[in-house]
Formats: sequence, structure tokens, C-alpha cells
Amino acid sequence: MLVKTKEITKKSQTDNKLRASFEALLFNRRFMLSYDIIKDHLIETISENEIVKNLKKISFTFTQGRDKIQNIYESRAMVASYACFYLPTNAQKMNFFLERVSPEVIEEIRSSVVIELGTGPGTYLLALMDILGPEKMSFFGIDHNPLMLEQAKKLQQELFPTADAYWREDVPSLPADKKITLIFGNSLNEMGSSLAFRLIERLNPAHIIFIEPGTKQSFLETSKLRSTLIGRDYNILYPCQSNDPCPIIKNKLDDWCHQVVRTSLDPSTLRLSQLVSLDRTVMPAIIHLYSKELSAENQSALIMRLLKSVKHAFFWEVCTLIDGELKLQEIEVPKKLFTKSEMKSLSKMSTGLNIEYSIDKVLGDGSVRVSKVVLNCSH
Repeated sequence: MLVKTKEITKKSQTDNKLRASFEALLFNRRFMLSYDIIKDHLIETISENEIVKNLKKISFTFTQGRDKIQNIYESRAMVASYACFYLPTNAQKMNFFLERVSPEVIEEIRSSVVIELGTGPGTYLLALMDILGPEKMSFFGIDHNPLMLEQAKKLQQELFPTADAYWREDVPSLPADKKITLIFGNSLNEMGSSLAFRLIERLNPAHIIFIEPGTKQSFLETSKLRSTLIGRDYNILYPCQSNDPCPIIKNKLDDWCHQVVRTSLDPSTLRLSQLVSLDRTVMPAIIHLYSKELSAENQSALIMRLLKSVKHAFFWEVCTLIDGELKLQEIEVPKKLFTKSEMKSLSKMSTGLNIEYSIDKVLGDGSVRVSKVVLNCSH
């Protein structure tokens, strides 16, 4: 029988100290990108009414005419409008990611050269500067659109002037002794897994982060790359619990693995989202982390879906190791295990959380009821 328990070890105590140090860093450094801040640092001076109008056009093009999206970004006003809304909301995905990985991963990122492919207006690099601070790190933002790079550079120079940051259209060649963290920021979905892997082979990064749209098509591309990278000495550290085959792919399920980022936007960005009629408080995403230097030692389970909530229990689908094989498992989590405030938070939580649990009973339909559950997250 599968049993997950949380034991206090020297390693976990060290992790807690590192996490406390990281949270102190967040408290002292947190700047949080927002519409109110970004609108004062645009490459084009435009009114709020024009920003709203442009964002509606961008949103329509995303859903109805993606073949014309590059034409949209040939306008300075459009690029500036994009930055006002999509930068602060997409940056929340980086915050979501950092809250779910180990302190060792965070330290590895901080000690490396970070390269973002498809940086746009600097989305995930600026988010890292915002959350971790720009000191002692080097950043390269790569994008084929010169206006996006101009916007990214302006924001960085005016908001994070001490950052060692470079914005360019071509991928840099760095010395072999430089440790690289490579970020694909909504770019794998555009370039495909074959080109992405060629870039990975060229740069030989120690760590790779994918932050992609939470769609079935994106899942197919990330799944191809997952198999390739694991075959080339990379370990997947998030979201999977091991390098074993994905149960969705292995069993040919009509499904896809993604995270749901639920967040509270700052008042100015929330107001802009209401003006544009775009809800960015709930964002599907596919976020993966690979490393050559760190091993997957995760014996927990990952919450895939919040299936339902009834009077006495939550029902979650998790992905976990059962008899040494990754499998999907439905678990019944009694609400009596939590306080009222905890239950309120759990009913609104994001997916993609790691949990540890103890089994109370195996139910007739193959699901299990748990007697103890611990959520492994920083907040």
C-alpha cells in the first residue's frame, strides 16, 4: 500500500532554513510589477483608453487570428499596451513556479546566467529581478522583435538599473564554464520541440525552465521534449515525481497535464483586466523544470486537478509513484483534517502543488481516503 508521510530530517531542516532565508528576501525585495508602475515606463506615450482598445485587439488576434499576431507587434503602441497587461500577469507564473521548487533550485538560478528565449517585454527576467533581486545575476533576453526588446530594456534600465542585463535578437555564445539557466517563455509553443532541442544542445544549460500555455497542443510539445531531455541526462524536477514515463502519454489518455495558476492581481492590474474584460486571476500553464546537476528526490504527489468539493471532503486527482511507477490517483481528503481558514484557502488554491499523505482506506472504485495530508509549498 502506498503511504506518504512527512519526516523531519537534517535535510528538511536545512531546506526550511533556506526557505526562511528566501522568504525574508521576498519580504525585503518584493517590488511586484504592476500596471501602475509599468505605464510610466513605456516606449510610447499612450492614453489608458488607447491601451484598453489595443489590448482588446491583441486579445482578439490571439484567439481569432494568430497568423497575424506578428503584424500587431510592429506597432510601438501595441507593444507598449501588451507590456501593461501581459507582463504583470504572466510574471505571476514565475512567482508560482518559485513557490513550488526547492531552495536549492532557487540558489542554482541565482548563481547562474539566465537566458530567456522569447522574452517579449522582458516578462520572466523582470519577474526574477523583481522577486529575487537583480544583484549577483546576469540576464540575457532574446527576442526577434526589436520593439519588444526596446520595451524590455527601457523597463529594466528604469526599474532595475543595477541589473547586469542584455537584450538582443541573437542567442549569445558564452564561455563553457558559465552555468546557464535557460527559460522558454511561451516560446516552445511557437518554435516546436525540434528547434528548442537544437538550442538546448548549443547552449548546454545546467537548468531549463519551460513556462508555456496550458493547452493540449503545448502539452504534446513539452512531452516530446521531456522524453528527449530525460534521454540526454536531464532530470525533471517539476512537476513530475520522477523521470518515469508520463502516465497520460504511456496510457494514451485523452488528457493533458497542466497547472492552474490562481492569483490575486494588484488593484491597478485588476482594474485594467476589468476594463479589457479579460480574467487573468486564473491562468492555465504548463511549467516544467529540468536539471543536469540536481536529482529528483521527490517522493510526494502532485495535485493535478481539484475534482470536486462536497460537505465532508475534497476530491483531488494526483500524480504519484505507486509501486515504482508514475500513476494517476484519485484521493478523498476529509475536511475535518483542516481548520476553517485552511479549508477556505484549499477551495481556491492553485493546482501543481506537491503533497504528502497517509492512506486511511482503499475505496471500491480504486480511489483512496487519506488520514493525513501535508501541502509542500512556501506560502
